[in-house]
Amino acid sequence: MELLLYEDLCLPLFGKVPPSEGYKGNYIRLTWSNESLETPPEGTIEIVMHYYTRACIMHMLRAMIFTGLIGNAVSCYFLPLLENVFGICNYSWGSTIVAYLYH
Repeated sequence: MELLLYEDLCLPLFGKVPPSEGYKGNYIRLTWSNESLETPPEGTIEIVMHYYTRACIMHMLRAMIFTGLIGNAVSCYFLPLLENVFGICNYSWGSTIVAYLYH
């Protein structure tokens, strides 16, 4: 995956792009988001809170749903699922897991 594609995926979702050591192949390392999106500052605006919410959901994907995958990283295939912060609770995550495992 090229850096341009990471910019296209990460910038609108997190407001930041990981540095070159923040990703490996098709995976984004969570150490990058831990360092840059851990706790929102006081009085942040709504769009910035969405960035932090998406980072938290990305960590939950890794820690709770896809526990057997590559180390401390999340596949970029899941990033488009984080676009709609308000509709994410309506997704069929079981189907997402099965589709990913049998991809």
